[in-house]
Amino acid sequence: MYVSVYAYTFMMRTFYLHFCLRHMRQKLIAMSLLLVGLCHADINIGISTGITGVVAVGAKENVEGAKIYFDAINAQGGISGQKINLIVLDDKFAVEQSVENAKTLVGSNKVVSLMLTRGTPNSQAIAKELGSLGVPFVGPSTGAMSLHQPVNRWVFNVRSTYRLEAEKAIELLAAMQMRQIGVIHAKDSFGEDVMVGVNNGMNQNKIKPMFVTAFDRAKPEYDPIVAQIVKENPQIVFAIGAAGVVSQVLARVRAQGGRSQFVTLSNNASAGFIKELDKNGPGTIVTQVYPSEFGKSPMVGEANSLAKEAKIAELSPSHMEGFAAAKVMVAALKRVRGSFTGESIRQALDGLSVAEGELRLAFNPQNHSGFSYVDLSIIGKDGKFRR
Repeated sequence: MYVSVYAYTFMMRTFYLHFCLRHMRQKLIAMSLLLVGLCHADINIGISTGITGVVAVGAKENVEGAKIYFDAINAQGGISGQKINLIVLDDKFAVEQSVENAKTLVGSNKVVSLMLTRGTPNSQAIAKELGSLGVPFVGPSTGAMSLHQPVNRWVFNVRSTYRLEAEKAIELLAAMQMRQIGVIHAKDSFGEDVMVGVNNGMNQNKIKPMFVTAFDRAKPEYDPIVAQIVKENPQIVFAIGAAGVVSQVLARVRAQGGRSQFVTLSNNASAGFIKELDKNGPGTIVTQVYPSEFGKSPMVGEANSLAKEAKIAELSPSHMEGFAAAKVMVAALKRVRGSFTGESIRQALDGLSVAEGELRLAFNPQNHSGFSYVDLSIIGKDGKFRR
């Protein structure tokens, strides 16, 4: 009887030991699978921008430009084996929606960085939320000085400022003896920021504007603007506004016989803007913050090659802006050691240097400005930006 009890006890202990080992093995396998899944999860990057609305033509090209570079990196295996997943939400160029989208992207979509929001007020509103969101904001699609100074530890600009663009444009116009200039601008933080550069340029070149007219950003009243331009008949109309608004004003001026030449900024440097201008496009001057998409700089050559693979017939300056922002993002991701989080990416950005031919930037805690490149272009009869 003693032997039977001993044998039974031994048998039960052995069974229990096997059960525990099997259970532990299953938990270890499950944990291993979870860790593998975490190691190979996507790196979610978010964009809130005006896919519809008055900035849609440029916003879509920004996204396409970023996507062709991210797709190329993913085809090479991604970053440390993780693919970049670009998540885009439409804010319709509405400031409140931009902020809501940013919160959704971080909270629900788990993005570790934001980028390429179109619009000065939109980008400024998102920038105010970054401390609580805990993610960096790379390449906001605006040249607003407020995103450069004072330095926001979460904002990393990739392009030049609107003020510098405006000053350079006025300088060129003065050199060409075009001193009869009228100015129209959006009544928002974008228009106010650009006007600082316009005024600096005019003061430096001793030019007094024929008129300065502000209009509502969302609902411009075209008739009084057009009537003033046609009546005053300046050599130049410096138009500071979204692509849809500028194209509408120009079309209505031409319809009423006005012959003033229009000058606008890089926020309208898109193929879609040229398409909107249609027959009124040739002769329009547009400032540029990236080398010509038809040039031979290293980044342009790479972008054109990848665009061809992506079946994009022809690049625009807005494509180049998105492409450049994506390159800066990838360069930062490659510097991250450990897991990809908003803070680890911010730290990687804060010591980042990028050199792409004539395009150079170096971020540090005191400087989050991007490339300082500024050039001017004119829309030719062939419907292309010419330098």
